[in-house]
Amino acid sequence: MQRFAHNSRRIFSLLLVLVLLLPCFAFAAEQPVRLNSLIKADTEQLEVRFLTTPTNAKSDATLVICHGKEELQVIVVDGGLGNGVCFLELANLRKALMESLGLGDEVKNKNYKLALTLFITHFHKDHVEELCVNILPSSLFTIDAIYMPPATALVTDGTYNNTKNGDIKYRPRILDLVKHHTPSTSVYELEYGQTLELALACGNAKIYAPLEDWGIGDKLKYIESVYYSGGNVLKRKDEVPNVVLNANSEWLHVSLGDYSVLFTGDIMKKKGDRSDEALDLMANAYKDEVISDIVKYPHHGIARNPAAPIVKNQLLKKDGIAVITTDGARAAAGTHLEMLGTSYVTTEDGSYTFIIDEHGITCHLVE
Repeated sequence: MQRFAHNSRRIFSLLLVLVLLLPCFAFAAEQPVRLNSLIKADTEQLEVRFLTTPTNAKSDATLVICHGKEELQVIVVDGGLGNGVCFLELANLRKALMESLGLGDEVKNKNYKLALTLFITHFHKDHVEELCVNILPSSLFTIDAIYMPPATALVTDGTYNNTKNGDIKYRPRILDLVKHHTPSTSVYELEYGQTLELALACGNAKIYAPLEDWGIGDKLKYIESVYYSGGNVLKRKDEVPNVVLNANSEWLHVSLGDYSVLFTGDIMKKKGDRSDEALDLMANAYKDEVISDIVKYPHHGIARNPAAPIVKNQLLKKDGIAVITTDGARAAAGTHLEMLGTSYVTTEDGSYTFIIDEHGITCHLVE
């Protein structure tokens, strides 16, 4: 009888320990799995996907996928309009990676996370809305780091239309979303004139912050006198915030071996008879470092013909290719590039993917 009581106490104690440990087992089972760490390439390769711009839209969203020997790195450059294009591309990438790992049955398991690095050229709707609406709130992804340009000091006292100032509208929203959904994310807000070098899973990157803030002092006076000298007060009030953020675009240069890609945001160039606009100054300051095989054309290629000679002569290597990110009806730069004998593609046709490896660059279109 005593032996039975003793065994009963032992069994009860074991059951109690198991009950107490169950939450620990459940917690361990719920720990997120970083998919990127499970993907290792035999040969290093950069995959650059310029995503399609639907009919009658301008939108900047590019994935830079670094197939490294130690892990996979996914960089989202901007993100584009909140139309689901970039989100769906990322979701499909996650699904494809899981299937390649034999985890196809776990695609709906949100504990399997695709880690992203976000790079923002500037805070305009057609560049960052998708981050706010679909990507940052999603439980499918985790954010390793986010890189952004410095905020403009353009006044917010009603002199200009604050609803057009993305540093007021989208910057705090994105920071709040990061704080809420991925609080461990490293946030890097560069200073004016700063450059920052990064080692990628394969290859390297360098970030170029705008040289100066075009929203204050002589730079703001320049914008008003050169672009809005006609005296239309309402137009100036409405458009100056847009132009300031465009001029303040941050650049990203990504390279693998001898090959590279340059992202220029919406940096301003409107006057063919001037050499002191934002694009002129950035190109002159960094042309020896950023000259690339592939260049994302400034401001989508919309009515920016004066930028074409700079893209051809200072930013693109010989036989390089420019990427226009809008529909053909508004891609005014395309005609001018043709006149200069420079090759280009437009994402109106679909998503263009460039594969960069030790053998060179190949390109294919997904319509």
